[in-house]
Amino acid sequence: MAVTMRDIARVAQVDPSVISAVLNGSKSIRVSAEKRRQVLNLVKKMNYRPNLTARSLITRKSFAIGVLAYSTRDRFYAAMMAELQQQLLSRGYAGIYAFWNDDSEVEKAYDTILTRGVDGIITTHDNPALFPREIPTVIYGMQQEDYDCVLLDYETAIRNSLGYLLRLGHRKIGCLGIQPHDPRYPVFIRAMAEAGLEVRPEWMAECSGFLADAYQAAMNLLSRPDKPTALIAKNDMAALAVLNAAARTGISVPAELSVIGFDNIEEGRYSFPAVTTNGGDIRQLVEKLLETLFHRMAHPDAPTQVSLMKVELSVRESCAPAGNRHNIKTVTESICKQ
Repeated sequence: MAVTMRDIARVAQVDPSVISAVLNGSKSIRVSAEKRRQVLNLVKKMNYRPNLTARSLITRKSFAIGVLAYSTRDRFYAAMMAELQQQLLSRGYAGIYAFWNDDSEVEKAYDTILTRGVDGIITTHDNPALFPREIPTVIYGMQQEDYDCVLLDYETAIRNSLGYLLRLGHRKIGCLGIQPHDPRYPVFIRAMAEAGLEVRPEWMAECSGFLADAYQAAMNLLSRPDKPTALIAKNDMAALAVLNAAARTGISVPAELSVIGFDNIEEGRYSFPAVTTNGGDIRQLVEKLLETLFHRMAHPDAPTQVSLMKVELSVRESCAPAGNRHNIKTVTESICKQ
């Protein structure tokens, strides 16, 4: 027979409401830290599994969160989804996931989620026409009026990247995959103008950020007779594609081409050379997404929130002084200490 909360309460010698408060993270009942540890140990020892069907009938909640995101072919989103699932489970919820490769697949992804009766939505798409107003929704990565949003500090990321390249002496700087709809694009245009540098359209290569697409875009860009000495890539997958394309075309990174990525994925740390990148802490990002969503679920009429997550430039091995093929490591380390 399945273990119930009453069984755990009997062993713990507390009222079943205490067990419920501990398992649901409720603060309506004061529970000491020692008693909370005892309850959680008993839950594990007695192999308790909540009856979510019965729980849903009582609470009229599904205890499921819909997560809609760009394809996990982008390794950042794969890592983000893994962290989301882990943190949702710790809150007693499950994630229901739907992804898309391009905009033609977005509506179908939403239909997949909405037919499951989720309690809330976390999405990386910002079209409000797709969001039912009655379902609490948090948007990641883009800002939309009347919705809670969690953003990365793209302004700082682009300015850190560009500033670092300028200190290295680069003036011929392009982008791979950062297109007009990307919030980083206008920041790059402004920052280049402030530095008195020309934005060359032929150095603003379009691509999705997936490995194969980014590789082809990089090959086309690096095959030009007049090419940039530095590239800021849409994400680390695109940066890795640049490293591969550069090797194929006989261009040395970082001696002849400096590359900066975005997202700080694990693969970038172990590439050769290791990718210099911008990124934040995925765990903290997911915590903020869930904190924002659950606040909205508990307080549907509260003012909307816009949270800006910190990003930092991680300097590794893929950048070097412009036009200097010698003593690259020594010079780069000197600049990093400034």
